[in-house]
Amino acid sequence: MISLKRFCTDHLRGACYTDARTRQKHSTDMSIYSIVPAAVVEPADADDVSRLLQFCSQERIPVTARAGASNTGGSAIGEGVVLLPIAQPSDAADVRLQDCGDELLASAPAGLRHDRLQSMLNQRGFHLPSDPSSGPLSYIGANVATRASGAHALRHGAIDRYLDSLVVLLADGTRIDTAEPQTIPTRIRTGLSTIADGLSADRDALERLRAGQQRKTASGYNLTALLEAPGPDLTALFAGSAGTLGIIEAVRLRCPTAPADQSLLVLSFDSEAEACDAVSAVRRSDPAACEILNRFCVQLLADQGITFAVSAGSMLVVEYSADSPGAAAETAHNAADRLYGNTCARTAIAISDPRQQAAFWKVRKRMMLQLRNRSDGRSALSVVNDIGVPVDSLAPFLEALTPIFSKRAIPLPIYGHAADGNLHLRPLFDTHDPSLADVVRAVADETYELVLSLGGTITAEHGMGRLRAPYLRREWGDSLYETMREIKDLFDPSGILNHDAMFYEGDLMRHFGRNQ
Repeated sequence: MISLKRFCTDHLRGACYTDARTRQKHSTDMSIYSIVPAAVVEPADADDVSRLLQFCSQERIPVTARAGASNTGGSAIGEGVVLLPIAQPSDAADVRLQDCGDELLASAPAGLRHDRLQSMLNQRGFHLPSDPSSGPLSYIGANVATRASGAHALRHGAIDRYLDSLVVLLADGTRIDTAEPQTIPTRIRTGLSTIADGLSADRDALERLRAGQQRKTASGYNLTALLEAPGPDLTALFAGSAGTLGIIEAVRLRCPTAPADQSLLVLSFDSEAEACDAVSAVRRSDPAACEILNRFCVQLLADQGITFAVSAGSMLVVEYSADSPGAAAETAHNAADRLYGNTCARTAIAISDPRQQAAFWKVRKRMMLQLRNRSDGRSALSVVNDIGVPVDSLAPFLEALTPIFSKRAIPLPIYGHAADGNLHLRPLFDTHDPSLADVVRAVADETYELVLSLGGTITAEHGMGRLRAPYLRREWGDSLYETMREIKDLFDPSGILNHDAMFYEGDLMRHFGRNQ
């Protein structure tokens, strides 16, 4: 049997690294796990990827696509081949922007960084509304694979709303273009239709699926894509698939005109509960975004020089946007008057200065890194960092959540997208605690049990991975879980593509601790 190294040397134009240093460098992402791969492959082009996948399928060698490694769930690491993005000679040369009136059709390689594409769009007056905080690190293909969204999903939704089509390499090396039906293998088309028929006939599963899809979620496969007319929507199915169905080669996105005006409204409260109670009223004011920050995070803002971060038990920072200059500022001022009078807000401050707004978003998007890189022996390990609950359950959720951490004396910074019910919990674990693995496991079990008891989701926007896979069946139930397994087997019969990122049901802590 030919070795992986020999195959790469003989058949690929790109590089294959098997030295200890390179393998160790690619053994971690931003999750709590570490897995040293057998090899790291940097392909020269898509043909390299196709040939590698064909070989790995035949030899049953696991393949994990890795982009910016900003994933917090452990989906950018693996035991076999870690596949890096195709090297791009020039960002600008590899992106095609087609003017379609009130939107741009952007065709980009999957290995283009999110912020680079965003900058190119902004220069022409357009934007990609999906704006994850990891934009400087993440790649556009990985944004699709995790169904990324960000703070503005409240108004604009996740990245799949803007997907036009994808070019994908399947596990056997076959290249498909979801805009060209003739490129889709017959077995995939007929198999998806059969799975869709079975799903349509399962009334209980359909009811659970439709209830779940009412919330913001990036959990499991997007099964509603199977129910589209006139047939399954393959483009939408790949969104959120975490590299388990194929390797994304290129992305086509429909990008709308950027708003002409933005303004912030800052509401302060004595408690998290009062802030949560105000979220429904905020939603009625038609905001583009609504961030919640508890007392710990408000202090972080103040420490970073955000002048409006007054001492408070909690804060809502609401953004309004408009297509005409000055309109958002007027909306924010009007909302300030209404919300100050109709909620328990202690203060309501409208911020129209673009510099102050930019300063807030810069600090807010760096909050995760600030909490991870501390000097006091504690770190915000990514454990329960992306949960979602119904908006009207926010206050009960936080009330029930507090004892999980207080009984263990674990500080709990909380921030996130309140009007979507999407919270980022950043418990500060004692990394020197000899029982750390047991503490993390217990915290995860208790928190996810609480989330699911309220009809919530294990991941609202960061996507799947080894951290969340053990809870996927519990969220969706046996029938939908098995439907997802059928899809995986159809696309990847050899099971080589990042399998544990979606369907791992073993010990949550199996790969924990080696990088702590």
